[in-house]
Formats: sequence, C-alpha cells, structure tokens
Amino acid sequence: MKFRLDSLLKLRTNQERLEQLGLAKIQAHLIKQQQELDVIDSGRRRSQASLKQKWSSPIQSDTLILYHNFEKGLQANQEKQEKMVAATEEQAVAQRAELTEAMRKRRMLQILKEKEYLRRKKQEQKTETAFLDEIASNQWLMRSR
Repeated sequence: MKFRLDSLLKLRTNQERLEQLGLAKIQAHLIKQQQELDVIDSGRRRSQASLKQKWSSPIQSDTLILYHNFEKGLQANQEKQEKMVAATEEQAVAQRAELTEAMRKRRMLQILKEKEYLRRKKQEQKTETAFLDEIASNQWLMRSR
C-alpha cells in the first residue's frame, strides 16, 4: 500500500532540495564577495607599502595627494565591499534557517511515513498470524475427528 501523504513528502523533499540549491548559490556568492574584499585589502596594503618606500626619498606633494586620494578610494571600496559581504552573510543565515525549516518539515513527514509503514507491517503480521492460527485449528479439528 502507498503512503497517503507520499505526494506531500515528495513536495517537501523537492522544497528542501530547492532550499539547498539556494543556500549553495548564496554561499558561492559570499565566497566571491569575500575574495573581492581580499583583493581590495591586498591592493590597499601594497599601496601603503609603496608609500612607505617613497617616504625614504623626497616626495612631491602631488604624488602624496595622489596616494592619499587613491587610499581614500580604496578605503571607500573596502567599506562598500564589507557591507556587501555582511548583507550576503545575512542572506546566508536567513536561507540556512529556511533550509532548516524545510528539513524539519520533510523529516516530520518521513517519520510519519515510517510509523505508518511499521503500523501496516504489524497489522499484516497480525492478520497473517490469525490466518495461520485458523489453518492450524482447522487441521487439528480434521485430525481429531
């Protein structure tokens, strides 16, 4: 016999897979955003190291202004990227919560299915035992006559 909520279980399983896919996409996007943040940070460090090397020799004010403006631009980009990473992390947390809820719903139906299966198996075993008892009692009656 078929589980009466089988179609709902399939739906919940499919929803769980979709949530997993959504979480995987968000995590891939988060990794990409973090890599971009790392690139910006390394560019900033290289710029600072280059500026420190320039300090050993006389530096023109125009060059210093260029470095300062470049550093401000990198800092603004880094702050923007950090905000994007934080927003993506929040999305990942929300998606993870949705996935957990989908898993809980699917598991609940899975447990119901298992309980239904065990109940049916027990009922079939009980019916079979009663049938075999009936056969045995009929044979005993036939032999005793």
